[in-house]
Amino acid sequence: GDTGGEYSDFYNKAVDIIKPSNRVSFKQYCGEFPVATAFGTWMAWKALQENQAETAVIVNRDPRGYCSFIVLHRC
Repeated sequence: GDTGGEYSDFYNKAVDIIKPSNRVSFKQYCGEFPVATAFGTWMAWKALQENQAETAVIVNRDPRGYCSFIVLHRC
């Protein structure tokens, strides 16, 4: 997720590659915590469930430098 901080470069590079039609940030709601990716995944699931999107990609880099990409697609 985009925190607007020192890890924004990673997020911005991922967005340049993926080229999403919509972007929704989640860390402003939950902060930079180990559960941030889970919260972002829940937000993406809600968007899929409510037919607001067909595919969601959660991009995250935590302070330790671990990176994750989670792709959810509505069936």
